[in-house]
Amino acid sequence: MKILEKNLYEECNFGDKRLTQRAAFIGELLSVKYGQPLSKIFKTASDLKRGYEFLLIQKLILKS
Repeated sequence: MKILEKNLYEECNFGDKRLTQRAAFIGELLSVKYGQPLSKIFKTASDLKRGYEFLLIQKLILKS
């Protein structure tokens, strides 16, 4: 699913291809549908579950 012409999160790297792709997917959705509840942002229950699971990964250290 491509919502934006250029995904602002495509350059992130979590050292794992699947985590990086999931981060880009979640970042793109959140940037387009900012302010909406997660249940409205993600189209399927599976995507919603993966989004919550991603946000709970403790090994992710985000630097600003």
